Amino acid sequence: MLLFTLNHSPMRFLNALNPQKYLHICFFIATLTFCFADAYAQNMRLDTAKAASFYQKGRHFLSKRPDSAAFFLQTAAEIYTGYRLDREGGNAHYHLGLAHQFMRNSQEALDCFMKSLAQYGRFYGEQDPEVANAYNSVGNAQKELGLYDNALLSYQKALEIRKNFFDPQHPKVASVFNNIGNILSMQRKYNEAIAEYQAAVTILEAQTKLKDAELVLCYSNLALTYLKVLDYRNAELQYNKLLLFQKKLSGLQSLPTADAYDQLGHFYSQRFNYKNALIYFDSAYQIRRSLEQMGRMTLTTSYTNLGITHLNLEAYKKAKSFFDKADVLNKTLRPQDLSAQYADLLNYANFYQVMQDYKKALDYYDKILNLFLTKNPSRLNDISFIYLNMASLAYQDKDYSKSLQYSERALSFVRPNFEINALSIADILVVKGTALMDFGLLDSASLVLGEAEAIMAAKLDPTHDKRLQLEVLSAQLLLAQKLPVKCLKKLEDAFERCVKQDLWAQNSQQVPNQIFVYDLLTLCYRAIVQQTDTKDKNEEINLWNSRKVQIYNKLQILHQANSYWATSIQKARFADQRTQTEQLLNTFLK
Repeated sequence: MLLFTLNHSPMRFLNALNPQKYLHICFFIATLTFCFADAYAQNMRLDTAKAASFYQKGRHFLSKRPDSAAFFLQTAAEIYTGYRLDREGGNAHYHLGLAHQFMRNSQEALDCFMKSLAQYGRFYGEQDPEVANAYNSVGNAQKELGLYDNALLSYQKALEIRKNFFDPQHPKVASVFNNIGNILSMQRKYNEAIAEYQAAVTILEAQTKLKDAELVLCYSNLALTYLKVLDYRNAELQYNKLLLFQKKLSGLQSLPTADAYDQLGHFYSQRFNYKNALIYFDSAYQIRRSLEQMGRMTLTTSYTNLGITHLNLEAYKKAKSFFDKADVLNKTLRPQDLSAQYADLLNYANFYQVMQDYKKALDYYDKILNLFLTKNPSRLNDISFIYLNMASLAYQDKDYSKSLQYSERALSFVRPNFEINALSIADILVVKGTALMDFGLLDSASLVLGEAEAIMAAKLDPTHDKRLQLEVLSAQLLLAQKLPVKCLKKLEDAFERCVKQDLWAQNSQQVPNQIFVYDLLTLCYRAIVQQTDTKDKNEEINLWNSRKVQIYNKLQILHQANSYWATSIQKARFADQRTQTEQLLNTFLK
């Protein structure tokens, strides 16, 4: 029979059977088919009902218990995918990705969002808001993984779909502009980022009902980016717009308004205008204090801000009292909260560092380190940052050996992921190189600082503060190695870049770079004085003779920057550098 069926068509085979038997076979096959179909449908109804229940439970636990949410959503996603229910499977995978984001599992989140994108694409087609949402979430996960180019492409795809589906002035379009701005800012394309943020702000400000909290985020992002390009006037404008809008959106006495006051406080603090910062931080504090229980929960934020500001104003007793209040309140309201414990320990570490009690500050950092190693061992970047601070403190305490040990430990946590952590690695190398210099290991210091310079040259603008300060440090190393000619060459290049940027113009607000110019000029004259002891002293003096008047005139303009400094410590440092530079200048002119 088997051979017969292989050599004949099924119909010919059936025709060869007895017609009565043929009818029985057909009836039997049909009965089996209906039974299997009914059983499959019954199982599908049961399974999908179970999946729907798990999906709802997962969404319920999403923000409160993301680990539990992930369990329910994973089960729902598997059931829906098994029955090829793309819309339901897309929803389950999408929310599963959100659960992984809450747990900081960026790679798992990306995998889930990619599955969701594929399922939405099959069900809805490419031009649909759900597909745009998936692209947007894919971009968020790629951003967290440092895949900025890929994230930019995902956001652009989301923007393209939303522009086709929504009105170009729709808030959902603005939200993608904001996300694109975030990526461009992370890539240090600040002017392009400002254009994207401004596009988002323009859309949201044009809405008839200004109730979109997205505008608050856009104002904040725009202000921060203006700060990065040192456009302080526009940054201040955006922060004030944020405060005004937040008052309309949330009311005068609300936590969001208090947060807006805090942002302005931080802005003035970064500008060394601690008196204005204190006014805004105090306004935020008064709001929180008036909000009873809800405000009391956030009072530690105000205590910390006020404590740090008083510390900068050299009101040390007041600063310590605010840090103590924050510590007591956190222990009362949030005794198990790790972030609160970390904040309190950091406050005390900073306090004792300013008081130059470096050993006590190190003790507090050691407690912070133990907190992370026991409770959050996976947060490698945070652990590395703690070791970096400990290395800096050990260096300030002149314990160079311990500083080198902490630097090596810091590097061990961030080196494996070089591309993402490149600038953090450079910061650690600077501390390590400085310790090696003071330890007398000049050749080793030269190698370490050379690596840091290469990283910063690839990642930062030529006039970025960190890059300029590193060049000053490298120039100091060249002087220590008795290489004044190389030192002058390096400083000449840095000086020319400053001239092009006019970093010490009379009305310039770029205080950190002005301080760099003082450091640079001081080193120039040290190198010149050292060089005059060589055979080529006449050549070097002639080389710099044409520049000395220009440098001296710039130096006089720099003196006026003294008015930008708020505290006596900063003024003293500025005055000391001015005196030191002038003394070296006079030595050179003689």
